[in-house]
This record gives sequence, structure tokens and C-alpha cells, in this order.
Amino acid sequence: GTILTPNDESERGRLEIQHSLFQLCLDGALTSARLPVPTGRPLSILDIGAGTGAWAIAMAAQHPTASIRGVDVSAALLPTAVPPNVVFEVSDANEPWAAQPLNLDFVHVRNLVGGGVRDFKALYAQAFQHLRPGGQIEVAEVRSRWFDFEDDGPGASQEAESELTMEGAVMPASREFEMGVVEYSERLGIDFDPIPKVSGWLEDVGFEKVMEKSDLVPIRASGVDERMKRKGAQLAQLIDYGLECYALALFGRCGRSESDTRDLMQRIRRDLGRHFLAGILEGLPDVMPLLAPTINSYKRLVENFWAPVTVSWGLEHRAASIRLIAPPTAKPGATRFEIRVSGADTNPHFVLAAVLALGWRGVEKKLEIPVPPLGKGEEVGSGSDQGVRLAKSLKEANDRFTRKESIAREVFGDDFVDHFGGTREHEIRLWEEAVTDWEMKRYIETV
Repeated sequence: GTILTPNDESERGRLEIQHSLFQLCLDGALTSARLPVPTGRPLSILDIGAGTGAWAIAMAAQHPTASIRGVDVSAALLPTAVPPNVVFEVSDANEPWAAQPLNLDFVHVRNLVGGGVRDFKALYAQAFQHLRPGGQIEVAEVRSRWFDFEDDGPGASQEAESELTMEGAVMPASREFEMGVVEYSERLGIDFDPIPKVSGWLEDVGFEKVMEKSDLVPIRASGVDERMKRKGAQLAQLIDYGLECYALALFGRCGRSESDTRDLMQRIRRDLGRHFLAGILEGLPDVMPLLAPTINSYKRLVENFWAPVTVSWGLEHRAASIRLIAPPTAKPGATRFEIRVSGADTNPHFVLAAVLALGWRGVEKKLEIPVPPLGKGEEVGSGSDQGVRLAKSLKEANDRFTRKESIAREVFGDDFVDHFGGTREHEIRLWEEAVTDWEMKRYIETV
């Protein structure tokens, strides 16, 4: 067959995530179009490529009097328990539809890329023939184009549609994947990017008042807008599922080995991981009060004590601020960071928030790692360690945390930094006013 996407649980997961992402892009709605309101009869809706049936079932809940039919070439992912106004059929929409008009009010077409549609224009022509006068069709796709808008100026939108090249790619592995999809799809005669041509096809087959709507989605949860962050988080999950769902069959049929394709997927994830690590390293000195919040915290962070005292990282380096655990000492899927600065006296919610905020800042700004990794046997704070020294006391850490240009203010905002910094200033004053047991023992006989 020509369908390259699987019919397994990974594909089910991808489709469910995709459904949630579309709803976020549509502000919680199920369609961008305003559906017609028939009088004296139920609304008639057709969902082509029903997948898991999530859209049809949600539509049935919103329109309990409508008659909804979902069609898909496979029953593998279709639900068995459905509302009374929904019917699912196993059918190939490429084949001729019923001889008699179906008298549809609305046709929903979502994400049919992947080889299942031989001729999109012919599919739209059949939909047009079976719609009532005034009926509507809505076509929606996730388009895998990777853009960097950091320095976009006039003409950026035109550049985004230009020929794909590796030159200047901000995330080279992601661009390589995108170019591979385009090349291999053309080899197999599959249109993996029909969206630019959809409006023309719809007009050619007779549709009137064709409208386009697009939405940019960040590849990770970043920025300050809550809606954009939620969309980014959903797309991040979709990428994790979709890379494998889309790539293995497509790339494999064109001669690329499974191991090479999986290596490309890992490199895509590493592009993000590199920026994430860079963000943590750049911001680490500015968030120390969150990771080491007490006077006593800094008694641990001293040289020659297997403790992280500089902005440093290294593969399996147990004294660096960030220990990278990755192949060959771990499986690729188990690659991870170990943030070694924080101690047992921290608030874990603050630590996690700091790590995520700094990491996403690195991804958002495409930061590069500021210092080379510490090699095996290299000591933290030695002459070969190029990282700056972290704060030696809570006072030093809090001064940097609360300064005007602190990265902490950028990622957490002034209100939080001023409030939390104030609590640390209070802690410092209490310490400065305290008379300790050491002082009593040391000086009682000399005073």
C-alpha cells in the first residue's frame, strides 16, 4: 500500500495529541468555519480520515442533533463505543463515492498527508459534488516547516517559502529531516505538503469564497504567552511521536537504513538539548538563591570537596555543575542532565522552575554552550576550567540574583525576584545578628 503512517498505539497517541493541538490553535473550537444552521432537518457532517474518531465524537457532543459519518481506510484505531448520532465506516475516500448525492452540510478533512490520498484535487471534487448548496469544506494540516524568526525583517515570509537548504540552518538536524521528507516524498510520488496548493484546487473544482488561516506554533513551550506555551508543549509531544511515525517507513523505502534514520531523530533532539544546556549554564550564576537558599548551602560548595563551584559541565563528570549522562555510558533514550548545584535544603519546585525557565530561554534564544566540557580527570576550578566561579555566600548570590540586569528577572519577573530576594536579605540579616556556638567557644575566654 501507499500509506506510510502506522496503525498502532504510537499513531493513536500522535493523533490524540494532534487533536488537542488543533483545538488550541482554534481557541478550543473544533472548526475554524462557522457551520451552517439548517432548518427542519439535522446537520449532515462527513469526517474524512477519522483516525481515532476523536473529532467526530467531540463534534457529536457539541451538535447532538447532527448526523455525523466518519470514514477511514482502517478500523484499527476507530472507537467501538460511539454516540448514537455518529457512524464510522471503513472506506477509501479515493474511490468513487455513492452514486446518489449525500447532501452534506460540512466536510472535515484533517491531516491526510502520509500517502493515503493519491489525488487531493479529485478528493475535493467529490466532496463538492456531494455538498448541498451553501455547504462547506474545511481542510487542515500540520505543516512541518522549521523557521527561526529571531532576526526576521522585511520579506521574512517570502524567505520562509523559499527553497530548502542547509545553509544557515539554526537547527541543522531538523532542517535535514524536513529536506529528507520533501526529497523522499517526491521519489515515491507522495505529496507531504499539499497546503500551499489547497486553495487553488478548491477553486478549480468549484468552491467559492475560499479562505486561508494559518497559525505559527513554537517547537517547545517557550515565551510568556500561556496559549503559545501550551501549543509549544503539545507540538513538542507531537514531534516526539511523529518523528518515528512519519520517518521510518518513508525514509526506509528510499534506501535510508533504520539506524541512520533513528540517528537523525536523536540529532534533532540533540539540537534542542544543546540550546537547553546552554541556557542553564548561562543563567546558573543568576539563580543561585533558588538552588542554594540558605547560609549553610555554601558550606558545601567549596573546592576540593567533589562539589560544583563553577559554571561547568561534563560527560559523567561528578564534580561539574551539570553532569551529562549520555551514550556510551547510557542508552540514547536515557540521555539526561544531572543538576548538581542544588542541595537537600532547596524547594524542589523552585529548582525545577529555574531549570526549565533557563533551559527554555536557551532554546528560545538559540544559545550556544558558553564553556567547553570538563574532561575526565579535569578538576572543577582548575586552570583548565573556563567557567566563572559561582557565588561563595548567600549574600553574594542574592546580590547577583536581584541586580537589575539579572537573568532571573528576565525569566521570573521583577515581582518574584524582589519578593524572594527580600526573604534572602532577611535571612542574611538574621545570620549577621546571630551569636553562634563557635563564637561563644572561641571568644568567651578572651572577652
